[in-house]
Amino acid sequence: MKRVYFCIFILMAVVAVAFFSLVRVSRGSERLKTGIDGAVGEYRRTGEFPEALVTDLNDEWEGFYKSISYAENTDELGGISGLFTELRVAKDYDDFKRAGELIKTALTLMRENETPYLYSLM
Repeated sequence: MKRVYFCIFILMAVVAVAFFSLVRVSRGSERLKTGIDGAVGEYRRTGEFPEALVTDLNDEWEGFYKSISYAENTDELGGISGLFTELRVAKDYDDFKRAGELIKTALTLMRENETPYLYSLM
C-alpha cells in the first residue's frame, strides 16, 4: 500500500510542476509582450531609443529565463535571448520593431508548446 501512496505522490508532484510551469510561461510571456509593445510605442512617439525600458525588459527576461529554464528547451530560450540582444542594439525604429515582433512571436510559440492538448497525448 505504501508503494501506491508513493506513486500517487510522485504523479501529483509532476502535475503540480507542469501546472506551475504553464502558469509561469503564460504570465511571464504576456508581461514581456506588454513591455515590448510599450517600448515600441515609446520609440515611435519620441523617436529616441527607449534605453530605460529596454534595460527593464532585459532584466525581466533574465528573471523569466531563470525561473523557467529547468522546464523549457534551452535552445529555444537561447534564441529568444539572442533576439533580446538584437532589440538592445537596434539601429533604428524598424530594426527595433522587427526584433520586438520576433520576440513576441517566439514567446507565443513557447507558450503554445507548453500548453497541453488532448491530441498530443494520443
